[in-house]
Amino acid sequence: HPPPRYGHIPLVVDAHGQKLSKQNHAPSLDAAPPADNLSRALAWLGLDTEPRADIANLLADAVARWRRE
Repeated sequence: HPPPRYGHIPLVVDAHGQKLSKQNHAPSLDAAPPADNLSRALAWLGLDTEPRADIANLLADAVARWRRE
């Protein structure tokens, strides 16, 4: 089998360049608005989303528009 093609997405960092993670005591996301969290994450990756879209539509749209480049 051919080896898999790997892709990397950039790390999310704070104003000081420190990666956001539990290891660095970054604040947790509020789990109550999962669609809002997903919209913000997709926007950070450069994929603008429709306001108030549900999670299934957000994911379907993101998958259709994602490009490794």
